[in-house]
Order: sequence, then structure tokens, then C-alpha cells
Amino acid sequence: PVHVEPKPRRPRAKSRIDLLDVIRSATAGRMAIPGATVAPDGWLYVSQRALADVVGRSPPSVGRDLTDAEKAGHILRRTDSRGAAILLLSASNPVRAASA
Repeated sequence: PVHVEPKPRRPRAKSRIDLLDVIRSATAGRMAIPGATVAPDGWLYVSQRALADVVGRSPPSVGRDLTDAEKAGHILRRTDSRGAAILLLSASNPVRAASA
């Protein structure tokens, strides 16, 4: 029989927790994300592509993670005249999505 070496494992992608840490750091001004701005009311205006570049994942993966974080009550998302925005909610006071 022929012995086949297993492929080396790829490093695990960063988790949603890391994405939330990035959002938290950017909102607090501890991390600069290219093209991102923070409004005085705390909304972070940033593209999925820019977030994906920072966390080392694809934009669709970041989009799924943002949707999961929103459903879990960690963030709110909106789109307005300035673009797509994310508001990080307090860990002690998350907003739960309404049941369908």
C-alpha cells in the first residue's frame, strides 16, 4: 500500500470573539482600521472587506459572523447615508433579537 502524508493543518481562522474585540478596539480608538470612522454616537462605519483584512478572513465569513453577533445581541447594524455601521452593545445589557 502507498503511504500518503496528511496535509498540514491550516491555522484556525479567527473567531467571532476576535472580531468583536477588533470592533471594540476600533470603537475605543485603540485600533485604526483603514477607511473606518467612529461617529460621536459610537457607531463604527466600516466595510466588511476592511474588517476581513484585519481579522484575516473572507468578507462573506465576516458577514456571517456579524449576523451571528447581531442575532446574539452583541451588536446592532444599520446602513444610512454614511454607509454600513456597527454599534457594539454592552456585554451587561445585550439586546436579544425577537423570535420569529
